[in-house]
Amino acid sequence: MSFASTYFLYDNEQNIDYGVYLVHLETGFYPSPASGSKNIISEKNPFRDTPYFYRTELDLMKFSITLAPLDGTWIETTKFNLFKWLGNRTYKAFQSSDDLSKMCYCICTNPKEIYSVGINGQFYLTLEFVASSPYWFSMPEISTYDLSDIGSTPTTITMENRSNVPNVYGEYCYYPEVWVDLKSTCTGFSFTNLSNGGLQHGFSGLTALESLYINNDKKQIISSISETTYRLNKMLYSYQWFKLIYGVNQIQVTLNSGGIVIQTRMQYPLYL
Repeated sequence: MSFASTYFLYDNEQNIDYGVYLVHLETGFYPSPASGSKNIISEKNPFRDTPYFYRTELDLMKFSITLAPLDGTWIETTKFNLFKWLGNRTYKAFQSSDDLSKMCYCICTNPKEIYSVGINGQFYLTLEFVASSPYWFSMPEISTYDLSDIGSTPTTITMENRSNVPNVYGEYCYYPEVWVDLKSTCTGFSFTNLSNGGLQHGFSGLTALESLYINNDKKQIISSISETTYRLNKMLYSYQWFKLIYGVNQIQVTLNSGGIVIQTRMQYPLYL
């Protein structure tokens, strides 16, 4: 498994800065990872030809790359710096120059194979990577909506979900990260997704000038008052978290008074 381009980035650093480039030991078409494999969870019944289907499970995406030194010879400094760079024990961002609009987070798990082509340190090094997810992600997108002066007048803003990866329920929905800064006398807000049957998300009884960080995917809320300030009890609509359906979403923002500044961070799962 490899990529067509000889260039890549890992942990926001380029391979050429470490004196290596990506090579291909095979000829013809170059395969590149699209996603992890999908496993069907089912149960056989001796009295039925068709098994009972329960669900699918996705494996983490895996791929390997083969590296060679730019000048054709491995030296100790190059090898030392290379393994220091790629030897992280936490997930780091990876991008191939094949398509810089997508990325994944991965760990180099092991030097898979070493291909010797002679003496004096001449060899190719193949490394295996395991991603943190079964798919790629889009590059992070930060959007800001300054609604500091809307008062209690409902205002509609637009957000877009471009993910082509369904969840375990077969839905193409996305739960963004959201930051809200309450302005003036605002102590409550609601988001109504007009593109998703009017599904609502919001809070009431907050403190004026408070800020909230809301991770709708991980179901986390952090208040600017303190990290221990409990805010789940202020959530409206039966604890409905904010989600976007596939495509363009029209979001109606309603406040009790004052104003609000909204910031979102989108990084869509992608099959590519």
